[in-house]
Amino acid sequence: MSTVDISKTIADCEREPIRTPGSIQPHGVLLALLPQDLKVVQVAGDTQAIFGHSQQHLLGRSLRELGGSPALLQLTTQLNTAQFGARPVFVSHLRLQEFTFDVSGHLSEGLLVLEFEPRRAPDRPEPMELVQRMASAVRSTVSVAELLHCMASEVQRATGCDRVMIYRFDPDGHGHVAAEKRSGDNIESFLDLHYPASDIPMQARALYLRNWIRCIPDIDYAPLPIVPADNPLTGRPLDLTFSALRSVSPVHLEYLAQMGVAASMSVSIILGGTLWGLIACHHYAPHFIDCSLRSALELFAQVSSLQLATRLELDRGQRNAARRSIQDASLADLQEVGLSVLRRDAHRLIEVVGAQGMVMRIDGATFSHGHTLDETALATLLQWLDARRLKTILATDRIADLLKADGISLHANGIAGVLAMPLANVRDYAIWFLPELTTTVTWAGNPNESRPNADGRLTPRTSFAAWSEAMAGRSRPWEQDELDAAGRLRSALLEFAFLQIEEAARERESVQKRQELIMAELDHRVKNILATIQSLVRFSSKSAESLSSFTKGLEHRLVSMARAHDLLNSSRWTGASLHRVIAEELAAFCPSGADNLQLSGEDISLTPSAAQSLSLLLHELATNASKYGCLVVPEGRLSIRTERVLNDSGISLIRLEWLERNGPAVVKPTRRGFGRLLLETVYEHDVSGGGVSLHFEPLGVRCQIDLPADRIVTNPDQQAVSHNV
Repeated sequence: MSTVDISKTIADCEREPIRTPGSIQPHGVLLALLPQDLKVVQVAGDTQAIFGHSQQHLLGRSLRELGGSPALLQLTTQLNTAQFGARPVFVSHLRLQEFTFDVSGHLSEGLLVLEFEPRRAPDRPEPMELVQRMASAVRSTVSVAELLHCMASEVQRATGCDRVMIYRFDPDGHGHVAAEKRSGDNIESFLDLHYPASDIPMQARALYLRNWIRCIPDIDYAPLPIVPADNPLTGRPLDLTFSALRSVSPVHLEYLAQMGVAASMSVSIILGGTLWGLIACHHYAPHFIDCSLRSALELFAQVSSLQLATRLELDRGQRNAARRSIQDASLADLQEVGLSVLRRDAHRLIEVVGAQGMVMRIDGATFSHGHTLDETALATLLQWLDARRLKTILATDRIADLLKADGISLHANGIAGVLAMPLANVRDYAIWFLPELTTTVTWAGNPNESRPNADGRLTPRTSFAAWSEAMAGRSRPWEQDELDAAGRLRSALLEFAFLQIEEAARERESVQKRQELIMAELDHRVKNILATIQSLVRFSSKSAESLSSFTKGLEHRLVSMARAHDLLNSSRWTGASLHRVIAEELAAFCPSGADNLQLSGEDISLTPSAAQSLSLLLHELATNASKYGCLVVPEGRLSIRTERVLNDSGISLIRLEWLERNGPAVVKPTRRGFGRLLLETVYEHDVSGGGVSLHFEPLGVRCQIDLPADRIVTNPDQQAVSHNV
């Protein structure tokens, strides 16, 4: 038969009415009653053996009309007081015809469905005691693998089944036996075998999600029909979604028969509203599991599902923490090393996303680590990524098929999975690789052997010997945790790139502002120097007695300015030491080591304009002292002291006090020469906020010079270009 025909038959299988089969398994009896009067409207099973009445006798009668049986009267009373819903609840242990039955009930499409199953409970603990013991064993496990094995072991011990498996659904829908417990070594092991998704159709999975448990005590049963077939309230077959006696698909019975299984039970494992897997039980002879044990197993499955969800989340958190630790270790050096850290730590970053190889292209340079594409295939992939102008993370488990859709042939050299992450720069990427699943997946029989039979039904494959299918051109799917880890890495790299861009922009802005300020300062400085020279020339000429004295005075003042200029040059115009300015100006009058000069107080760094103005001021004071004051005679003494003070307005100042002693008697001058004009007027003009107070005392000249705080450089290592100079 063609592939199309098989696909059609599989679709037909998906439409099989597994919730409304119209029949039950023969080990019990089903009654469908009208809830208001408990009248029987549908029936299935051997009612004669249980109630002593035929099905026809029961139909249309209420339970009260079936005779004076104390057990039925007791059941009627219990039904009138019980609260029923869609899920079955245990009603009673009922003694009828010398047999004890477990009675459970639930509502289905307006009818109360009662199910009577013979009680065959062996010697075992009470259900709650059993669940507590089983749950305690599961809680004591320390890993997911150990937890799954414990679940299988506990269910096998409780049921006595020959084989109990934990059957986990993969992301692609296939099944995988993740844990197994067998009653003996003579029982064939199915551990680690894979089963195709078609083994459990979607409607069956949906049913497992609603009803936690399904039991088949004997696969060779002959189904017993429900009489009449349709629910009188709906006109449709009775919905047996939650019925323990529900008859099962003939395809599934054939499937079990081909495995040699005579009885089975499946219990759902549901995590967060999703069918994660099944606890699948097989027995090689008919095996009845009574109602109370099934209820205990259903409760155990629910408790274990919660425990498994917690353990999986914990494992996920630990894996993510390990990934973050690896990322943090690499990204810690990002500021110093830059993107080359990716190349240095490629082996770590491969581990972060669970890949087997990695390629990076940074600034046009490409390098690789681990199992990757060959050079030709990599060039093809990079060209394809460039053409797509990739802006987000791309993840695929079939890269060759992805390129083929764009008409590009890629010889992937055993690579199938690709996770490509664009970096900040255009055409820069980090790319991780996964190999094809040529590490074979071991199937429980060849899934391609399923074929429709003569009447069009799909029959199970006939061979369950291990069969391997190479998954050519396909890798395992990328896990969400791996994609999240790649996303976090990209965010960190983009943040680094943006910080680099911002830093470069700030640096450019700072350099530009610095250049503008320097140019403004130089312009201002040149203008000030020219204005000062102009003043020196004008006032020196007025006060000079002769051309030679004018020339000499001008020369000395220019030399004084030059000395201050040299001091500023030595500090790259960041400022000049006050004590050095004083020392330079007085060097010609008080040689180093001379005892006629005493300099004390705090040394500070002056802004360039303040240093130049103060140097001229000191020059005038020293010149006057050498002509008329304390520096004329050997016994003369000059004291210069600096200190921080507050003026009358509470403003912080640096005060320099010039004090002459032991010189000739001082006579207050009768006229105001250039030196005094420079002291009292020009300085105050050049140094805004500063001031000079000159006193001609009999014992010697005293001068007080105030410098405002904004003429002080707080950090001599930084340029003082921000001051008004």
